[in-house]
Amino acid sequence: MYDVNKLRRSKLKLTGILAITALVGFSLTALPVRPAVVDNPMLFISERRDIHLSDTHARENLFKVVQGEKSFYGLHEKNGDKLFSEADFYNRIDEGRKRAPSVPVVVFVHGCCVSFGEQLYQGLELKKGIDTASADHPVVIDYDWAAPFSYATSLVHAGGAQSRFDKFMRRLASRYGAENIVIVAHSLGTVLTQNFIERLEDKTLKPFAAIVFSRADLDGLSFADCLPDLKAHSKRLMVLSSDNDPNIYFSSLLRKWGVDFFQAVVLPVRVTGPLVKKLEPDKDIVKEGGGEAVPETVPESVPETVTQTVTQTASETEESSDQKTGSENEVRTAAAGDEAPPVLTEKQRHKGLTKRLGQVKVAREFGRSVEVYDMSAFRIGHGIPYHFIGDLLFNDCRNYERKREANGVLVVRRARH
Repeated sequence: MYDVNKLRRSKLKLTGILAITALVGFSLTALPVRPAVVDNPMLFISERRDIHLSDTHARENLFKVVQGEKSFYGLHEKNGDKLFSEADFYNRIDEGRKRAPSVPVVVFVHGCCVSFGEQLYQGLELKKGIDTASADHPVVIDYDWAAPFSYATSLVHAGGAQSRFDKFMRRLASRYGAENIVIVAHSLGTVLTQNFIERLEDKTLKPFAAIVFSRADLDGLSFADCLPDLKAHSKRLMVLSSDNDPNIYFSSLLRKWGVDFFQAVVLPVRVTGPLVKKLEPDKDIVKEGGGEAVPETVPESVPETVTQTVTQTASETEESSDQKTGSENEVRTAAAGDEAPPVLTEKQRHKGLTKRLGQVKVAREFGRSVEVYDMSAFRIGHGIPYHFIGDLLFNDCRNYERKREANGVLVVRRARH
């Protein structure tokens, strides 16, 4: 016999999440954005299989995003886009380095659910913000890992893009020196960046000039686990978070509702089948010292964020607010300091996986160890503070008011006039 009340509640939840998914998806992908022409060109690399030149603009199939093993290299400039070979791509970086040898190359890694035109627009806006802050006009590379419009399929594509992104970044660091490279990652792009740093085996590389995590769609526990590597491989590690970001809240909410709900509404059938069979809780192995719960038989194509979601149980979200407050204090790790993190139970880790680094309440736990900026006053939702990032990297943030809180978080106000 079915529980009528339970079935009714499930229908209400399903209706709610479908509405939220539709609204978020529409806000992200309603129209592909074409960047305005600029005097200073921007390099880009794309994993989309069907990039082509149409008139003077590079375009792609808007409704069917397919990743390819072969990357496309291009340049966006005032007279239109150009596509060229990998050798020409690096030659153009060399030319830019000759013009501005004293400033680092900037690699921008976008988030989920964006068309080719939208992510190109984001990279270009970041370049404008950087050019405003630096008269040297550093080389900016827009890395397009081909995120589809769906959040779930973007998660899958992020996992598929990881090895190619790692290879590109290792080659770039080997050729120009990691100390001459800045990585600016946004939203789900922070997952690719963190995984790259965590898997970086070349200990001879110098630290990257800086790594910026903007609105990170990362859980706080995986960030804490990777924090020693992130600090070892970057001279500056900056986290830009907010307490009024609807997309990050949506990501956290999906994980709080649990695997059944997430599977039914968000994940495609071709992903949920293997996950249900392979990700069995009793086969999880928990590392000593608070390490990540690692399923024994996770397919390589499934990104880490999905596996974290699948282990989440829906029943944990029905606790009272008092219980939640207490468990949040238990989940807090000591990774932000020099002490070793405590050993966490499986239940504590599951609760911690719902909390995203893009939320100030999570990022503040690391305020004494890394540069954490509270961007709530900007009220731009899940947007990227392009000019702030440029000013932060190349002008010592002189054009913005900042107030340091007791926990080390820097609350950023609007630009000085």
